[in-house]
Amino acid sequence: MQLELPASSSPWPLLSALQHAHQQGSGGVLRRGLRHVSWTLTALAGAARCVACDAVLDRARPGFCESCAVPSEPALRQLNGLWVFAGAGFDPTLREAIHRLKYLGQADVVEGLATWWLGRLGRAVESLHASPPLPSSTRSVAPEQIPRENAAAPARPTRLVPVPLHPTRLVERGYNQAALLARALGPRLGLGISFYLERIRATEAQAGLGKSARAANIEAAFEAAVARAHSRVILVDDVATTGATLGAAAQALRNQGIGCVGALVLALSGS
Repeated sequence: MQLELPASSSPWPLLSALQHAHQQGSGGVLRRGLRHVSWTLTALAGAARCVACDAVLDRARPGFCESCAVPSEPALRQLNGLWVFAGAGFDPTLREAIHRLKYLGQADVVEGLATWWLGRLGRAVESLHASPPLPSSTRSVAPEQIPRENAAAPARPTRLVPVPLHPTRLVERGYNQAALLARALGPRLGLGISFYLERIRATEAQAGLGKSARAANIEAAFEAAVARAHSRVILVDDVATTGATLGAAAQALRNQGIGCVGALVLALSGS
């Protein structure tokens, strides 16, 4: 597979951070061994099931069964000026798994979703090593044609920041799915987790709203704490559609001097 990138601005700060995190997370015999031990113990406990249909898996690693395998490829898209990496499009089986996580109280599926997402990240990183990303015109670009300022390694982010729920919604749901996902991904990416953001205004659900309505709905809904040590972060959420929520969260961080290089989501919804 090959990521397709608009040429309007550089995704390299996010891509560089993801490549570095993937290398850190997958490296080391001990780390890989501990991960396989964890998967095996999970399977022995009877919890190795498909995150979409609950079918028993014939392997130790959690995720999707063969029948529910997500067909679409990993995606990198610029939304509201923010680069967003997603494990896939909002395919039916991935939609079902996220629905179970968000609305059915099945927080245990987050480990399988995180494992699946990390596998998708690995595929994307391998494609970047194999060949450079394509611009929006889908014209092939040789490595020497990539502008050197884009390829320069930036200061790497040190924290993941989950997009928060409003306290009322948090009480109703019992947990924040973005926080669970960040906690599952952080240690395996070698990145810490910080709860810099607070949702200070209750909003109606974004699902079903148009692009302009989403932006108005989420405007000024977040407030960020002042970061003392970590000034570059990556946002984490479950689904991105227009990027209104991620954009508002990123702006709240920037208002406090915290740089946001992009976002990680399970799925990209919409065209």
